[in-house]
Amino acid sequence: MTRECDLAMGEAGVDYRNLTFTTGKGHNLFYTPEPVWIDPVAKFALSD
Repeated sequence: MTRECDLAMGEAGVDYRNLTFTTGKGHNLFYTPEPVWIDPVAKFALSD
């Protein structure tokens, strides 16, 4: 996330955690569902 996103999330009072994925795929990583990013998203979506 960029600094602006961090500020917006802080102002909104949202709990979040920045994750960095080192796969060598760049933005192409998100073109297909890869466990490295799907698993954290699913965990977040299913949490209370």
